[in-house]
Amino acid sequence: MAGLRILVALAMVTMLVLCVVGPCSGFVIQLEANDESCFYEDLMNNDKMGVTFEVGTGGNLDIDFRITGPGGRNVYEGLREKSNTYTFLAEESGRYTYCFSNKMSIRAKKTVTFSAVAVDHTQPTEVPKVQAAVQGHGEGLLLLFHFLGILEYWNIGIGILTNLHPHSSHR
Repeated sequence: MAGLRILVALAMVTMLVLCVVGPCSGFVIQLEANDESCFYEDLMNNDKMGVTFEVGTGGNLDIDFRITGPGGRNVYEGLREKSNTYTFLAEESGRYTYCFSNKMSIRAKKTVTFSAVAVDHTQPTEVPKVQAAVQGHGEGLLLLFHFLGILEYWNIGIGILTNLHPHSSHR
């Protein structure tokens, strides 16, 4: 239990640090059958972005996931994924859209937990010392954030299963 508290504290500190480096967000969404939900980030050339997600409930616990770049250019497309961490470098400036689609399902509503972080590699001329130190480690923190995100989603999944089957968790 103490190890879990340490991981949660480390995840919170990492999220705070990453929010200094660039915009970050974490969400839980529900997608009805035959539904799709999209989000976007405006990135500059050479900005790095990562999205981590996991399907927590519904159907076969799978979702279609895609990222499109400026002009509708396909950056990534994954079909029927249960979870994924995808990180990419923006090849051009513009709006990058990432979508979670449940269009393959005709009945199952699904819950998706995800987080997204964008790291801006351009540095302004006047940067506070702490922010400059954090920006220097942005890529490493991004990888750590995704790893901790996977652990967090795994823990959420265990919590969901425990709540669904309370008698089976006390043997």
